[in-house]
Amino acid sequence: MQEFLKQCGFIVLSLLVLIIIRQAKGEMQIPVKLVVIVVLFGVCLTVIEGVITGVNELSSYSGASKYVSIMLKALFIGIITTICSSLCTDAGEGTLSYICTLVGKAQLLALALPLIFEVLEMAISLVGEV
Repeated sequence: MQEFLKQCGFIVLSLLVLIIIRQAKGEMQIPVKLVVIVVLFGVCLTVIEGVITGVNELSSYSGASKYVSIMLKALFIGIITTICSSLCTDAGEGTLSYICTLVGKAQLLALALPLIFEVLEMAISLVGEV
């Protein structure tokens, strides 16, 4: 929790610096913003790496590696979709942002289809046994 609070503090501090730079020297805003984004992306990758390691250990104990794999893929689809959509919105391309979100949702549905079929097969087999 303490690391998360540090990261949020860094984000708020970066926001303040970017606001000040925007008012003083607008041309410096983009390089500073890129540095902040790279630093935060690196922090995010280290956190995600820890999560993946923990989830992989958990899946090896439970034998549910197939489901964990789908869950991680869904998580990354959501993260990438959000980043791309936000980039499009920031660039003033609202329609492209909407399409990006729609594509992400379609990918999640395609990823979930095998699970949906598996649940339906289980339900049918249970009803057939009654």
